[in-house]
Amino acid sequence: MSGRAIFGLLCLAALGLTLATPIPALTDYPNHLARMALLAAERAGDPSPYYAASWGFYPNLAMDLIVPPLGRFMPIETAARLFLLLAQVLLISGALALEYAVKRRLQLSGFMALLALNAFPFARGFVNFEFGLGVALWGAAGWIALREKGVVARFALHGVCVVALYLCHLFAFAAYGFTLGVYELWRGWRARAPGPLAGELALLAAPVAVGAALLGRGGASGAAQQFDWAWAAKPLWPAVALNGGDLLLATLSLGGLILMVSRLRRAGALRLESAGGFLAVGFAALYLVTPEKMQGAMYGSYMDVRVLAAAALILPAFVAVDWPDARIRRALLGVMAGLVAANLLHTAWVWTSYRADYAAVIASFSKLERGKKVLVASAVEENPFRDQDIAPLYHAPALAAPYAKALVSTLMADPGKQPLVARPPFARLNPQNAPLVSLDDLVGATRGAAPEEEAFRSWPLDYDYVYLVAAPAQNPLPDLLEPLASERRFTLYRIRKPAG
Repeated sequence: MSGRAIFGLLCLAALGLTLATPIPALTDYPNHLARMALLAAERAGDPSPYYAASWGFYPNLAMDLIVPPLGRFMPIETAARLFLLLAQVLLISGALALEYAVKRRLQLSGFMALLALNAFPFARGFVNFEFGLGVALWGAAGWIALREKGVVARFALHGVCVVALYLCHLFAFAAYGFTLGVYELWRGWRARAPGPLAGELALLAAPVAVGAALLGRGGASGAAQQFDWAWAAKPLWPAVALNGGDLLLATLSLGGLILMVSRLRRAGALRLESAGGFLAVGFAALYLVTPEKMQGAMYGSYMDVRVLAAAALILPAFVAVDWPDARIRRALLGVMAGLVAANLLHTAWVWTSYRADYAAVIASFSKLERGKKVLVASAVEENPFRDQDIAPLYHAPALAAPYAKALVSTLMADPGKQPLVARPPFARLNPQNAPLVSLDDLVGATRGAAPEEEAFRSWPLDYDYVYLVAAPAQNPLPDLLEPLASERRFTLYRIRKPAG
């Protein structure tokens, strides 16, 4: 079977899995789905008592602009799944388009894009970033393809891409600008022509300056207030970022890629095309200087890991392989296809295993009184290196917001980041950019200890139900919590209120 046929089959399998799975087991995805349902319901005249739409011209809107309108013609779950499918198609096709624009041939970018579908940021459900990065790949491909076609066409394309990426996701916008900026620096260095280089950089910067002005006026969350580089994790992320659901598989996948590159280098068959060297150094430096978290900013977590995901999709376009012979080509393409297949099979297993869990969570909403307040907690602290088995359920209880007209403590409704906000009397009970409250914090608060998040200090009085995301265990507060449902990955409790 040819390499193209294998690639085509793997594409069909990956995209078919998305179409066939009612709720893909991506950490943040159920939370986004809940927001889509609330926006669609408000548009249909059935608003939530706790949440309201709040639109502005700010980034991070891709899913919000596309899915609720689609929900007029199909179930909102189907519309959200089609959005995810489109994001994956954009990633794969964008990687191919960029490689063809650079080399006028296709080699490894398609396989690498399929492998990257399981990367940590995408497994965590950063769907707007995934969609935006696909747009960025197409934009970069268009810029390079039109590089010798005249300035007007490139400027028009660039302007469209800037607007689209601004609305999709700010970090995808940054990845696009960084890639083209480094590409133009390489061209200027090669030509030893600072004048034309300055002109091209000005051309790139002009629409970006307009976007920066809009960011300041569009109601966005504002500039970052605190940075956390998490230096101890920097050496670990490259080894585990290729698969957000299984650290061992991620490490083995990276090892397989390293072995393949080493074999090609020994054969003298690997070389960097165009700005490949500049981009490799640039992305390495960008990864080091990018913080893991920007607290209080437009975007919160795993910023440096997103750099790795962008690099994994962009750099293969600038790597050329001169196959020594057909046997080595077949063997190494087999290795690449095997890595993709292994990661895809793991994703299929995880997504299939969570179908029952998501169904159980949704079924448990029948035990909630409508219009009540729900607190979501976890028995273990959120940790991306240890919580792969439970992370896809963290945000499933957020679906109670549309299903039971509930307030949910973890629903993403950040003013200036999402076009949905908690109504003013209830915003305190739905803190944004806060970690999932721990069971220890809840127990401690009942004994006078101050929890990490102030909103949960008086949780027994403020909320009506608790979803504890964890394997069933002994009731931690039997005098306060009445169990209503217990499943393999969560327990639902009613909070007993004082008499009178």
